[in-house]
This record gives sequence, C-alpha cells and structure tokens, in this order.
Amino acid sequence: MKANTVVFLAIALATLLFRSIVFYHSYAAEPDVILDDDSLRYENPALQLLRTGSLAINPDRIDTPTLSVTPAYSVFIAAIYRVFGQDRYVLILIQIAISVLTVCAVYLIAARLWSERTGLLAMTIMALDPLQLLYSQLLLSETLFTFFLTVSLFYACMIVTSVQSRYRAALLFGIFLAAATMTRPISQYLILPIVVGFTIYRRRLGCTYFELTKLLLLFVLPVVLAIGTWQIRNGQLTGVYALNNAGSETMLYWKAKGVLMRANSFSEAEASKEINNLLPSDIQSLRQKATAERSLAQEIILADLPTYLAFSVEGLKGILFGVGVASQANYYDGYLDVSTGTDQQIDKGFLSNIEQLAGFQNWFIWLIAYSGAFMIMLYLLFCYGYLNSLRGNQRSQIFHFMMLGAVLYFIVVSTGHLAAYSRMRVPFLPILALYAANGAYTLAQRYLTPARNN
Repeated sequence: MKANTVVFLAIALATLLFRSIVFYHSYAAEPDVILDDDSLRYENPALQLLRTGSLAINPDRIDTPTLSVTPAYSVFIAAIYRVFGQDRYVLILIQIAISVLTVCAVYLIAARLWSERTGLLAMTIMALDPLQLLYSQLLLSETLFTFFLTVSLFYACMIVTSVQSRYRAALLFGIFLAAATMTRPISQYLILPIVVGFTIYRRRLGCTYFELTKLLLLFVLPVVLAIGTWQIRNGQLTGVYALNNAGSETMLYWKAKGVLMRANSFSEAEASKEINNLLPSDIQSLRQKATAERSLAQEIILADLPTYLAFSVEGLKGILFGVGVASQANYYDGYLDVSTGTDQQIDKGFLSNIEQLAGFQNWFIWLIAYSGAFMIMLYLLFCYGYLNSLRGNQRSQIFHFMMLGAVLYFIVVSTGHLAAYSRMRVPFLPILALYAANGAYTLAQRYLTPARNN
C-alpha cells in the first residue's frame, strides 16, 4: 500500500473517530444538545413522511410549514429512522460519517488539481476545522448540503481537467448540485453563473458550440427537473409555485425586519409587530400571503436601501469572522461546563466578542482562540494559494474562477439576514480549505524543501 494511501486512510479514520468521541460525550450528557432552532423544521416533515407517506404538514392552512424547507434532508432523516428506528444518535453518527466523506472529496479535488500531498493537506485542514466538527454533530442540513456541494465541485473539476469523461462529469455535476439545492435552496441560482462561465470560457475548454450545448444540457437538466418538480408539487399543494418560502417569508421576517430594527431602533418583537400591522388583514390564502409578504419586503428594503446595505455589511462580519462562540458554548456546555455563569450572546465577529470571554472557563477561551487563529490562517493561506493557482494552465483557471465565484455567491446570498453568522460559512469552507492547502504546500516547497545542488 502506498504511503499516501496510508496517510489518507489515517486522516479519514482519525477524523471519524475524534468526531464520534466528541459526539458520544455530548449526547450522553444532554441528548437535546444536537438540536438547533431549525432542527424541527427538518425532523417534523420526516416524521410526517413516515406516518402518512407525505412530507406536507397541513398544506391547506395559511400557516403551513410545508414551504419552509426543501425535501432532501427530511427524506434523509426519514430513511434513517425507517431503517434504525427514531434514533437521533444513529442519525448524527451517520451524519458524522458523511462529514468525513466531504473531507475525502476535498482530497480528490486537490489531488486532481495539484498533487496527492496537497490533497492530504486539504484533508488535514478540513479535519482540524472547528466549525466542520461542530455542525457535523447538529441536526441541521449543513453537513449533507456541504457533502453534495463538494462532490458536485469534484465533477466540475473533472469537466475542466478530463476531456474523455467530460459529458459524464457534466451530468453528475448537475445531479449533485440538484441534490444540494434540494437540501438547502440557497444554491438554486448557482446554475446561472456556471452556465455563463462555461459559455465565456468555451475556447479554453476546447469545446465547439455543439459540444458546449451538449455539456450544458447534461448539467442543467437534473437541476431544472429537480427544482421544477418541487415547485409544481408546492403549487399543487399550496397554490404557491415556489421552491420554498425564501422569496417571501424569509425575505420579510429575516431581511426586511432587520432594516426596520436598524432604521427605527426597534427590538425584534417591535419590528415583528410593525410588519404584522403593515400586512393586509384580509389575506385568505397562502398564495395571497406569499405575494403580500414579498411585496412588503421589497417595499421596506427599497425604501431604505442604504440601511439594508449597512445591515448586510454587519452580517458580513458575522459570516466571515464569526467563530461560533455561542454555538460552541451551547454544544459543549452539557458535559464540560463552558460558562461560569454570565449570559452570552451570539457572536458577530471574533474581535467584537473577546470581552465576553471573561464569562467562560479557561479551556473554552483556548478553544475560541484556536478557532480564531485557525480562521485567520485559513484566510491567509487561501489568498496565497488561490493567487498561486492562477499561474497554472488556462483550462484549470476556469475551475479556479468558478470556485471564487461560488464563495462570493454564498457570501452575497447569505448577507442581509438577521441570522447571518458563522454557520453561513460552512458550505464554502471546503473551497477555502482546498486553496489553503495549495498555499501551504507551495510555501513548504519554497521555504522548507532543501535546495538541490546543481
């Protein structure tokens, strides 16, 4: 067995073992520690599916949660419950295994782009990331979504690097991106810049117009079928032909509400009351509700666009520089006694929360310090590694531009949200790790490898 294969297996098994041990102790101390405010939004449809054969919960009611989530994660939960019984412990163990598969997928991309050693470094960075560790243990869709997204990026890489497997890779790229979108709808518009990018760089791909058309059709078809089918299902059940309620309810209560809070110094409760007063009182159907919410959200945001942009910048700090102080405190407190008693709030950035750490135990302060140092080093290595990657062949540059575009896409889509914090960074962490590994390996080659005698 090759040395690199041994190291690959060692990193994968060590990651699986460590994450499983952490989860075992956390769950044994407090089983509900795996639950987040969003967890039941995924689990309840799964239980409904097992009971009735349908994910829909009261689809005829105006307050139905049927449009709240896309189906993949709920179906994943239901499948595990069907096989193993309603056991959250088994569910999270399987989810941890999936998180390790994501680590392996990052290796495959890095090894294809650069070298096996760079891939091993990428695996190590992923394994050491405290946010990947944390969210692999929570009943949330981040882990499954990140897995599907990362595998889709592997096939995107194959399109660029392998002429022989290009069409099969395009189809699989579309299938896994569709699966990611059915897990979390945040990626639903990602298809558009990808199509534009492949079209612009057609010559670098070495495609004729016919070949490009064939490639794009194979990529687009699974995504359009998945999104379209789910929109039709929602329309038939509720009258709202949409992928989910992000365009109405989420936009109003998570984005426009933030504008009201910032512009008028409202509390969240006061902003919610103001929104309810502004909504029409004669809404009779879910379709009317969605239309009214979308219209009001657009009105509030466009009426005070500078405030929305300032609010978005504030959210950007949490996404890029939050280290999950509150999230990690909530998870580890069950068996390690994180806090000394002070009330902690969600972090909006590492530096802005240093003063709050006085209320935590020393070991947790060291964990947050490690999280901050890891984050800073990750960004520095990413920047160096990404710039270095652009010196490669022109065909590979297509993939590199696509990866930067994906990072920017997730950042832009996630900002301007009341809950914009470090959780929103999880989906594009594999991309950061990928280029950080290239940066680390390049630096090691430059400064640590002994010069060869001429």
